[in-house]
Amino acid sequence: IPWVNINNFFYEEFGSFTYYHTATWLLKKYRAKLQEGTENLAFLHAYKHHFYVFIFKNNKLVLSNVYTYNCIEDVAYYVLFCFEQLQIKPHKASLFLNGHIKPESALEALLKTYVETVQIIPDTESRIVLTNANEVYYDFVLKN
Repeated sequence: IPWVNINNFFYEEFGSFTYYHTATWLLKKYRAKLQEGTENLAFLHAYKHHFYVFIFKNNKLVLSNVYTYNCIEDVAYYVLFCFEQLQIKPHKASLFLNGHIKPESALEALLKTYVETVQIIPDTESRIVLTNANEVYYDFVLKN
């Protein structure tokens, strides 16, 4: 187990606990949004310099990955590359955005030029906001 000292601290302070990777919580949340009969759904959860992508075909997970990026074009490239590798036509896919993405952002607009349906998942459904001095942090795991 990584970070043994930290794990020991939590165990001593709070008792037994279960350790999960961030992707596990994200996948659990997004899997709950699947609808019967939906062919191609993709979920993108963005952070400041990286993002997670989960792609479902016929309600089955076919891809789960994380990518680093420097600009919004990098994000579009990786999403379209994933679609291509999985033989998904972007005009027949639905992409849900979450994380550090604001409604009507440049990223959303760019993705809409390639993907038929792009929708932002409302903040209230997916994250908690904590403020600290001058910065705002978003962390999905804290909510669960």
